[in-house]
Order: sequence, then C-alpha cells, then structure tokens
Amino acid sequence: MQIFIKRKLKVNADAHLVFENANDWMHFAFVHRRSHSVFKPLVQVENRTIFFYKARLLYPFPFFRTYLVVRQDEPEQKGYQQIYLGLNGEVESYLKARCYIENGVPIQEGRFLLQVHWYLKPWPKLFASIFRVRMYKVALEDNDYLVSATPINQKENSRADISSCFVDEKFLEKEFSRLNSFVSSQVVDFSFEQETTP
Repeated sequence: MQIFIKRKLKVNADAHLVFENANDWMHFAFVHRRSHSVFKPLVQVENRTIFFYKARLLYPFPFFRTYLVVRQDEPEQKGYQQIYLGLNGEVESYLKARCYIENGVPIQEGRFLLQVHWYLKPWPKLFASIFRVRMYKVALEDNDYLVSATPINQKENSRADISSCFVDEKFLEKEFSRLNSFVSSQVVDFSFEQETTP
C-alpha cells in the first residue's frame, strides 16, 4: 500500500540559506541524527548520487530500515527527486522536493509517495500523522542549524570511500518517470502545511 503526501513548509528566514539547506545532503547525518542514523554517498555521476541510508524509525529506540537512495538534482527547481530502494532491490518510496518564493516567503515543498508497511496499513491517517510530526521535528532541527555560526558549505563532509555502485540506468529512468507521473496527477491522499522561524 502506498500513499501520496504533500508537505509545504514556510521558513521565515533568508531565502538563500533556506534553499541551500534544503538541498544540502551533507547535514543530514549530524543535524538529523534522530531520523538519519547513517546517510553516506556511495557514488556520484553528474547530477545523480547514490546514498546508503539507515533510517531510524522511532527515536530513541533501535528500530531501523536500510535503503539505497538514488538522488537526482534538479537545479532549475532548486530541488531534487529521490527513489528509495530496499536492499531487496524493490522500490519503497519516492520524494520530489523543490524550493520557491511565495508572497515573499521561502517555501520548501516535498511530495512523498510512501510505502505503508503491514503494521500500519489499517491506519493510513495514523501513518500520515506520525510522518507529519517527524517532518516538523526535522524542520526544528534545521532551524537550529540555520542560526548556527558555521556556514553550510564548511560543515564536515562524511563522504564514504566506496568508489562504485551499480543500479541499472533504464530501471532508474523508468522509476523517475513514474515519480513524475504521480506528482503531475495531483492525486494527494494527505496534505499539510507547516511554518517555522529560526
């Protein structure tokens, strides 16, 4: 079972910093430790990067899911799109993220096509509520990060030493196309807006 969630976050801060933070993967593993136990790049080719991602499901308990994340940057959208592959090779989730200005306020928008696991299938609204709380906590962590003294591009880079990783190109093109068709269909199961001020 998959559900489509649209999340819109208004951030009352400098647009350049907000957009840079939204697209900077390097901060995930140390700013968002509660949700990103491990987030390391394996290989990058042009605008596409493959990451090893160990997601913490419920902080502080030791429940995790592990993925290969294929990210494709979309500079014209000030964003990116990602495919989350389980280690069995099956696609589990998708994300299409972008940034823009609306009425003078920087906006981070994410459209998520998420796999609802068996133990939450009877309660999709509960799943969406848990996801909403998780994303708001991520936003608060980003707020603390935005007001920190160290510029984003000077933060520690935890790049892995793995030099190559293979995922079939035709498979990726098909899955990114599937992601875009979902987004363009506008069939959203749950939608919510959040707002923060660093």
